[in-house]
Amino acid sequence: MVAAPAGPGGVRELVRETTVEALGLDRRILASLRDLLLHPARIVIAHVEGRAAGYVSTLKLFLFLGGLYMLCLSLVKPYSFDQQELIQAGLDPSRATSLQRMLTEHGLTVDEANDRFQGRMNAVTPFVTALALVPLALFLGVLHRGRPMRDHLTFLLVASNSVWLISLLLLPLAVVNRPAHSTISILATYVYLGIGFFAVYRGARGARIARFAAFAVVDFLISAAIGVLLAAAVFASIFFP
Repeated sequence: MVAAPAGPGGVRELVRETTVEALGLDRRILASLRDLLLHPARIVIAHVEGRAAGYVSTLKLFLFLGGLYMLCLSLVKPYSFDQQELIQAGLDPSRATSLQRMLTEHGLTVDEANDRFQGRMNAVTPFVTALALVPLALFLGVLHRGRPMRDHLTFLLVASNSVWLISLLLLPLAVVNRPAHSTISILATYVYLGIGFFAVYRGARGARIARFAAFAVVDFLISAAIGVLLAAAVFASIFFP
């Protein structure tokens, strides 16, 4: 017996179910994205207090948003090994020339190097960023003794999801003005981290501000160090198929 063709409703349902199955997400993602953007304190508290049944899993959403951001970033093409573009970006001309010579010696064109670098950065950045939350959680454990490590990791994952989402929304600005995009993205990052931090960690106002300042400094240093090391490792990998 030949099955009857699905009507419009059946097609929509099939597409929805296929998407849910492929991504492991469901309609809870809408509530998650809404509150990450508009009510970051609410969603952080809900996850920390175990009332997050209406939201997508924090780690699953972290990897999804991180992967989506890196995919969209590849459309903006922020990384280029073109000699002239590197010089315009401020790299010393002699170093740009040496880099160009290195690519040539390894039989790589600029386009091949760009594609390899961007693709590998896309693949590893969300996972490396997730692992980078562990030392931050340990630092929070020092600042707030007595709270379970689960609370610290939950706060960091939810706050990071807000940062991924904001970064996605701001990405078109990178096409128009990259310096402005970087500045606004950094400011938005610490605003959302601050909202989540002050929602989760209570105490005297002065002590909370001092602790958040210490946390922000440590977060910036860890992010910068991991960013440099990751870029160096991925760059070294482009010389291998």
